[in-house]
Amino acid sequence: MDIIEIVTKIGGAIGTVWVACKPIPAFVRWLRSWKIIKRQEFEKLQIQARADGEKSGESREKQTIILLPAPSRRPFWWIMGSLAGKPAMQVNGLLQVTNISPYDVVISGAKLREPKANGSVFVKDIESGEYGRHRIGPTVVTAVDFRIWVTLPVKQTGEVFVADVAILDQFGNEHWINGVEFQCLG
Repeated sequence: MDIIEIVTKIGGAIGTVWVACKPIPAFVRWLRSWKIIKRQEFEKLQIQARADGEKSGESREKQTIILLPAPSRRPFWWIMGSLAGKPAMQVNGLLQVTNISPYDVVISGAKLREPKANGSVFVKDIESGEYGRHRIGPTVVTAVDFRIWVTLPVKQTGEVFVADVAILDQFGNEHWINGVEFQCLG
C-alpha cells in the first residue's frame, strides 16, 4: 500500500465522519427549538386554563393534596453545611402525601415562609420505590422528600429550627404546614 492509497483512505474516512456528523448541530438546534416551543405551548395552556376557569366562575383545583409528617422517627431535620464556601442550613423533611383531586398532581417545589427560601422535592414512585419527579395519581398515597437551603443561617448547631413550610403543585397551590420543628442533626 503506497502513501497515496493511505491518504485516500484516511480522506475517505474523514469525509464519511464529516457527512455523518454534519446533521448533529441541526438536530441539536431542532431539539432546543422543540423544547422552547413546548414550554411556550405549556405556558399558553396554563394561561388559557386560568382564563377559562375565571370565565365560567370555576376556580382551579385548590385542595389537591393532604400532607402529613411521614411515619418515621425524625421526619424533619436540619444540618449546617456550606454553599460556595459560606455557611448555610440544609432543611429537610419527609412527608406523606395523599392526592385528593381527580387529576394527576405534580409536586413542583417547596419553600419556607421565614426566612424566605425555595427548595427541591423528590416524590417516591409507588411502583419502583425510587425518588424523583413523579406524578401522583388520584387517591394515591406516597412519600415526598424536600430539601431547602437557607443561605444565611438563622440557628446555631444544636438548636431547634421552627418554620412554616409550603409544598407547591402544578396548579399554583401552596400547601402550608405551619410551625414545623426541625431538629438539628449535628
